[in-house]
Amino acid sequence: MTTHRAHSWGSRATTSVFRGWLIGMAGFLSACTSSGAGDDQGYDCKTPPTDVAACTVDADCTVVTGGCFCGAQPVTGVSQARAAGAQACETASANMCALGCANEPGYRAQDGNHADSSSMILVRCSPSTSTCTTYVP
Repeated sequence: MTTHRAHSWGSRATTSVFRGWLIGMAGFLSACTSSGAGDDQGYDCKTPPTDVAACTVDADCTVVTGGCFCGAQPVTGVSQARAAGAQACETASANMCALGCANEPGYRAQDGNHADSSSMILVRCSPSTSTCTTYVP
């Protein structure tokens, strides 16, 4: 008779990486509530507004740089109207980040491509989804 074990996460290294990710996300979620006066209409980092990346034309979009991350720094497209709140959340998450993983030089756009400088990443309004997305030309 063959006995099967329940699926495990595998090695201790994998478990440590996952535990680090969970700790980092907990820090991100607890540190990321912007609700003071003068913020982006009560932007809540735990539950970002559904229109955070909504757009009609490219001019509606701008970028936000990730605050707590592994690898290359993510650059995300957001609507101009929600940019201040989104960046405040990312800044707060950077201050509380505890992922314990390596960062890499450079930046990563939403299309998965990398750039040496954040200025090399552009943002556009995707006509098929009406959302702001970043890309490397």
